[in-house]
Amino acid sequence: MSFNISASKIDITPREPLPMAGYIMRSEYSKGVLHNIYARGAFIEGEGEILLLSLELIRIDDELYSDIVELISRKYGLRPDIIHVIATHTHSGPEISLDTWSTLHLNDNIVGKIRKYRIYLLERINQLVSSILSVPSKASLYMGKSIIESVASNRIDPRGPVDNEAVIMLSQNELQRKFIAVNYACHPTVLPASNTYISGDLAGVTSIILEEKLGCPALYLNGAAGNISTRHTRKGQNIDALMELANRIARSVSETVEHGRLENIPDPWIVNRYIDITVRLKNVEKILERLLSIKEDIARKLENLKISGGSHGEIRRLESVLEGIKSLLHKYKAFKSRALSFRIRYCVIGGKVLVIFFPGEAFIEYQLEAKKHSVYDYLAFIGYADGYIGYIPYSIETHQGVNNIYYEEIVSLVEPEDREKIMEKIIDIASSLP
Repeated sequence: MSFNISASKIDITPREPLPMAGYIMRSEYSKGVLHNIYARGAFIEGEGEILLLSLELIRIDDELYSDIVELISRKYGLRPDIIHVIATHTHSGPEISLDTWSTLHLNDNIVGKIRKYRIYLLERINQLVSSILSVPSKASLYMGKSIIESVASNRIDPRGPVDNEAVIMLSQNELQRKFIAVNYACHPTVLPASNTYISGDLAGVTSIILEEKLGCPALYLNGAAGNISTRHTRKGQNIDALMELANRIARSVSETVEHGRLENIPDPWIVNRYIDITVRLKNVEKILERLLSIKEDIARKLENLKISGGSHGEIRRLESVLEGIKSLLHKYKAFKSRALSFRIRYCVIGGKVLVIFFPGEAFIEYQLEAKKHSVYDYLAFIGYADGYIGYIPYSIETHQGVNNIYYEEIVSLVEPEDREKIMEKIIDIASSLP
C-alpha cells in the first residue's frame, strides 16, 4: 500500500427552484428533484499528490474553476496545480455560469439565483474537501479497463467513431474500498429537454448504482463526449431507459472490479504538468451572415416535419441547428478577440497512468488519437475539466448535418484549421514521458 488516499461525497442539490442548464428551448425553472446531485472527491498522496473533484453540473467554467481552486488552496494549503475540478455534464442540473457560456439569456433575476447557488456550492465543496483531507490512510491504487457496449453512440453520424472503453481507477486496503473513478465518454443526456426535475441523469445514476454495489464513492469522469451521446442507443427518454443504460455501465464496471481484472500501481510517483495553447477564433460575422440566411428555411422545414409526422431524430437535428444559431448570436457579443488561450493540464501516476484534463467538449477523435499514440498503459481523457472553452469538433467533413451544418460546429468558436494544433498538442502529451 504505497499511497495515502481518502474520498467522500456531499449533496449539492439546489434547495429552491433554479434555472436549468443544457437546453436552450427549456425556459422553466426546476420543479422538483428526481435524483439528488452530488460533489464527489478523492485525494491521492504519494511522491506527489492530486485532488479530483467530480461535480454533477453542466460545466466548470473558468470563473467557477478559479473560485474553487482559490478556496481550496487558501484554506488547506494545497497547490493549485494538483486540484482538478470536473463536471459530469448533466443537462438536468442547475445553471451555473454567469458569463457567455450560460445556456440561458441572463437577466438580473437569473443572475441573482445563480450567484446564490454558487455561494452554497462553494460552502458544500469546502465541507467536502475538509472531510476528505481529515482522513487519508494507506491504500493501494489499481487501474483497469472495461468495454461497455450499446450505451455510447456518435450522435452526429451513427456510423462515426466512438470509444466503448471505460478506464477504471480503484483504491482499497484490507478494510475497505476507498473510491472508484470511471472515465467514460458519453453525453449523459437520456432525460429530455422537457424534464424540469433535478437529476444527475446517466452519470449521476451510474454513480449511485456503483456506490450501492461497491460500497464507496464513485466518481464519474466524463471523456471527449462532444459528439457522443445515447441518441442512437436509448429506447426512450424516460426513467426506464435511463435505468437500463446506467445499469449497463455499472454492471460492466463492477464485474471488472469484482473479478479482479485490475492492475496494481505500486509506484507512488505523481507529477502534474500543463501546456498552454493559443488558437484563432472564427470570423463569426461571416458565419452569422450564412446562418441567418438559412434560418428561415430551416424553421420552415422543421414546421413541415412536425405537421407531416417526421421522425424524432430529424426533428431534433433541425431544432439543434436553430438552438445553435440562437446560442452563437448570444455568445458572439462576448468574443470580440480573434484569439483564445487556454491550458490543458495532465497528470502521470506511477509511470503507467496518464490523465489528461481537457477544458471543454472535445470530439471523440481527440481521445482516440491520444490513446492510439499513448506510451502509457492507461490513458484517461477527461473532458469538462478545469475550465470551459466550448465545443471542439474534428473532421467535420465526414459528418452530415442540416444544410451541411450542425449544432456542435455552429456553437464552436475555434477556427477549424487551428483544431489540428490542439490535436498535435494532445498527441505530444500522450506520446511523451514527463
